[in-house]
Amino acid sequence: MAVIWTKTVNKKTYEVRTAGNSIRLYTNRVFHSQYNPHQPFSGQVWDLLSLPSLFFPQDNKPKRILVLGVGGGAAIKQLVYLNKPEQITGIELDKTHISIAKRFFNLKNSDSTQLIHQSAWEWVKNYDGEKFDYIVDDLFSDEDNEPRRAITANSSWIKKLNKLRSDNGIIVINFADDKELYQCGIFTDNKLNRTFTSCFKLETPHTYNRVGVFSTQTITKKELNDNINIESTNNKYFSTRHLRFNIKKINFSD
Repeated sequence: MAVIWTKTVNKKTYEVRTAGNSIRLYTNRVFHSQYNPHQPFSGQVWDLLSLPSLFFPQDNKPKRILVLGVGGGAAIKQLVYLNKPEQITGIELDKTHISIAKRFFNLKNSDSTQLIHQSAWEWVKNYDGEKFDYIVDDLFSDEDNEPRRAITANSSWIKKLNKLRSDNGIIVINFADDKELYQCGIFTDNKLNRTFTSCFKLETPHTYNRVGVFSTQTITKKELNDNINIESTNNKYFSTRHLRFNIKKINFSD
């Protein structure tokens, strides 16, 4: 693995590395993003942020997508690959991450893709536009070279995200571990319990991260698996042999 670029800004050290055909971003030695255009899905945690978009029917894929926490942009690249949305908006507090995403991950502003340098908290609080079909919360910072959620996913934060969600929209949240997942507002607030009728937990064997998928509609593992198989048939670089994840339906009594 070769380091092709490095820079230190405000006591943060950024490195871009290559590993075969993959580009990787490390910030303070924390692995933030990886993307390989010939193998967009590689069994890493960001696969879990984009794969739940396949809960949507093939003829009704998400048209408007919001990603909070861009990093190098791996999840955005995957979501574009799978869904070809009309609009995808990425919010990122770290200006250097946006620069790296554009320069090394080939993630550009366009008619359909918008990268915004702003606090996700402020942006979500002040947003008053069209709602989103698919919302990804991947808001992490690093503490002692370990990733930590930047915003606690309590009921107040979940309610703010829910206001941005379209009627059939799905919210996807990355958590550091099981404990953090089950302490989020959807499990501690009775009103949110009743709002989100379908909840799933996704994980990979490589990390402690848990990704929660929350929908007010009835969605099933069968629908997800069927659409994964369809994508593997239709898309040249989408192969199920590279997917390494487990999925479990969550009941509020768990």
